[in-house]
Amino acid sequence: MTSSALPVPQTKASPVRADRIDAAFFIEECRGRELGFKLRVIAIAAICVLLLAIVPWPEVLYYYALMLGFIANGALVLIPRRLGPGSPYTEWGRWLVPAIDSALVTFALVYPNPFGNEAWMTRPLALRLDNVLYLLLFVG
Repeated sequence: MTSSALPVPQTKASPVRADRIDAAFFIEECRGRELGFKLRVIAIAAICVLLLAIVPWPEVLYYYALMLGFIANGALVLIPRRLGPGSPYTEWGRWLVPAIDSALVTFALVYPNPFGNEAWMTRPLALRLDNVLYLLLFVG
């Protein structure tokens, strides 16, 4: 067999094939983001039921508001599906959503519950006793 009989390997993919591969990766990335959002909502719903059982009534509203913030922030990952792969938010969304999650957790840990009546509790003691916020940290 001579070398001229062998097919010449293609070193670069054709532009049409590369576009199809990029589109397939984008579709799978969007599916992964959608699955992550669904799991986030399921976990937060489970925490809502748990909090309703262990936290007194007016104080639980503060945690529900925080969880709505986590759900709204999680919904931001679904926006690139509508905008398409070339949008600047598609790239920045990977960094923006975790940054907002971190800001929400920091706010939850530092700002006291306005519905709680723990005037005797200092901030270091509150960070030691208010363990529900750490559960939100791991879920968020």
